[in-house]
Amino acid sequence: MRFSEQSPATPDAQLLLGELSAILTSVTGNNGQRHFLPNTMSEPGSYFVVAYRHQLPAACGSLQRRDADTAELKRIYTRPNKTGDGSQLLQHLEGVARQNGYLRLVCETRTINTAAVAFYLKNHYHRIENYGPYQGRSEAICFEKML
Repeated sequence: MRFSEQSPATPDAQLLLGELSAILTSVTGNNGQRHFLPNTMSEPGSYFVVAYRHQLPAACGSLQRRDADTAELKRIYTRPNKTGDGSQLLQHLEGVARQNGYLRLVCETRTINTAAVAFYLKNHYHRIENYGPYQGRSEAICFEKML
């Protein structure tokens, strides 16, 4: 895979983000866009990436700064395949987080999104209490990984 840092407003990013929103709507009943603010991707410590396989957009994801030590994974998506693109994307984002001095990554998904829950567990993320806007929301499940 080839990783390209870019704005979430680019055509390739918009294509992937649209696919993600459609899938999330079908799985969870919510497109998941409420807590992703594209304009924050230009802030220091934030990062948005599109990954390409064979010159075609295959995956996207972002890091959003929460504090000096913590970034939140947002809008993690890979087109359906069996090539391990999701783990490669996650490893890339973890590397970028380390380079930016982050010590911890956190993320949220819906409990009904069993594929995402299994993905984070498989990649050594551990369940934590719901944080920030997800506190008190029983449909949400939050994870962290120390880097």
